Amino acid sequence: MGMFHYYDIGHAEVFVFDNFLIKQVKEGEIFDLEETNYSKLILEQHFNGCKIAYISNRVTSFSVDPLVYK
Repeated sequence: MGMFHYYDIGHAEVFVFDNFLIKQVKEGEIFDLEETNYSKLILEQHFNGCKIAYISNRVTSFSVDPLVYK
């Protein structure tokens, strides 16, 4: 594991490595479609369709809008 990119995108922190990323949503946030779009931009910028692992580090309590997954 070498260098990584770090993003603080307001509702979450994202750590991007060569073949995976870790997303850690902040306490009390509501994860909805707008937040999903931020994640998509980071995925496209760094991985552009490559297969990767997406790790959700759930160390805090937050809510997920179920419409995000339709």
